[in-house]
Amino acid sequence: MVEEHEARVSDGGAHRRLGIRWSDEARRSTRLGGRGLLLLLVGLLPGDVRGQSTSHPVLEVPLHHHEGRLWVPVRNGDGTELRFLLSTGTPFTVLSESGAERVTGTLTLGGLDQAAVTLTDAQTMDDTSLTWRGERFDGMVAPNTLNAFDLLLDGPGERLLLRPVGPPVSWEGYELSGPVRLQVYHGVVLALQVAMGGTSYPAMLELGTPVLLGNPAVGEAGAIDDGRAPSLELGGATWTDLPAEIEDHPSIRRFSPNGDPFVIVGGLIAVDCPVSISWVRAELRTCVR
Repeated sequence: MVEEHEARVSDGGAHRRLGIRWSDEARRSTRLGGRGLLLLLVGLLPGDVRGQSTSHPVLEVPLHHHEGRLWVPVRNGDGTELRFLLSTGTPFTVLSESGAERVTGTLTLGGLDQAAVTLTDAQTMDDTSLTWRGERFDGMVAPNTLNAFDLLLDGPGERLLLRPVGPPVSWEGYELSGPVRLQVYHGVVLALQVAMGGTSYPAMLELGTPVLLGNPAVGEAGAIDDGRAPSLELGGATWTDLPAEIEDHPSIRRFSPNGDPFVIVGGLIAVDCPVSISWVRAELRTCVR
């Protein structure tokens, strides 16, 4: 049931809406759909990182954003740098066609040997599909790499912190909210509840999405109007006047077959607010503001 659900989320209309379009070859080669909708310079070593411990050291990778999309540097096996988007919806690592031609040896996040990018079942997309508002990226790093860690996305500090899964994490130096419970499907999809305009909505977190997406029922409720979301509440934070779109697409209808309100929350929430995610503990925390 879940596999069928996830595979259908790759339909091309939503990818076009998000600036991602799958080539015919990519569609055929993607075993589970490679969802952009369900849908991180080189050479840094772990330094003085908040939350670091000797038993479970924290790894630090530079974190950047471009027009709502989060990306990180990835070191190629030959020492060159690649640029990968972050996704919490795509199950497997994705490579652009040109990026795939450049890959040699092991890929590592920020050049850290302890953070190798998983290339098993990696999918390939055409370069245009991984170009977003004038910037071309070499791939997407997915939960099959990220879910081996507890992670903290520090957009304001421009860094991604990774701690190998172990005891519960306390991110020293960060004021974070209490845990927001996540439903985790197949180790990939992160479902949760958010509030918009004071009303609670079921939602999914997909860091690869540069805007908020809602189905028509969300628009009818006034939570998204004229390309903006007046407010979004999650954890201990509130965001205002966020870019948002109404999307009547089978992928969203799959979550809400009766047309009840449903929201896709994108990576833009981490641009100005630290956010921690743990697949193993099925929880998310945000900054407090």
